[in-house]
Amino acid sequence: MLVREAGTVTTWTSSLRMTAWDTETDGTDVENGHIVQAAIAWIDTTQGPQQGVADKRTWILNHNIDIPQAAADVHGITRERCTAEGQDPAAVLDEVAQHLADAIAAGWVLVGMNVPFDFTMLDRGCRRLGVPTLSERLGGAEIRPVIDAYVIDKYVEPYRKGKRTLTALCERYQVPLVDAHDAAGDALAAARVVWRMGQVVRRPVSWLRSEWGLKPQDAERCLRLAGLSLEQLHDGQVKAKQQQAESFRQYLIKQGKPADDVSGDWPMVPYAASTP
Repeated sequence: MLVREAGTVTTWTSSLRMTAWDTETDGTDVENGHIVQAAIAWIDTTQGPQQGVADKRTWILNHNIDIPQAAADVHGITRERCTAEGQDPAAVLDEVAQHLADAIAAGWVLVGMNVPFDFTMLDRGCRRLGVPTLSERLGGAEIRPVIDAYVIDKYVEPYRKGKRTLTALCERYQVPLVDAHDAAGDALAAARVVWRMGQVVRRPVSWLRSEWGLKPQDAERCLRLAGLSLEQLHDGQVKAKQQQAESFRQYLIKQGKPADDVSGDWPMVPYAASTP
């Protein structure tokens, strides 16, 4: 559960400088998969997320490998495109990891959607190519602060029916999604969802219930979020992710389905936990 500490804090719903990022990959195996596209957008929300894009970078990576058709059907990135447009993967991952490390050092919050996937993919890709990881660039410190649109949405409305894809969250939070399944488009959309979340949780309970359609207990969760600092929100997401994973694990067990691969790690799956 996310808990607000006593005292006055600068909350995460105040103006933020967000570094949003996303990847497109050749599959869903975070330990052995490859990033084929990466994007980072720096967004100064003092100007609002629609006007506040300070800079944006996108990379195509050429691993010189075949990309499964199922993955290409989602994001449209084929081996031919990687050959024509792609850069050296080691150079790209080195640049991406350094940009993220620099953002943290400069006080920017890292933002994304279902961030353990992207952070873990980046970490394993860096290790595979002999590039310093983001964690190493931070001197072994935690990757923080991070805001994950998926974790917050699941915390606020744990029993809402329907999908929790980025497309679904954009619909719920009334955010335009342009160029879906393009890393830059998804990164910007996730940041805008987070910004919108920050505006929603500041609303009074009466509005949350009557206009936003929240159940009483969900409206109360919004209140708990509203007064959190970035650091408190980060710690709260760690706990929330663990609870969400355990709930899903128990659901799978009741269904007689395998549950061993359900991870509660956030914002990244530790490397040591996934190696012999």
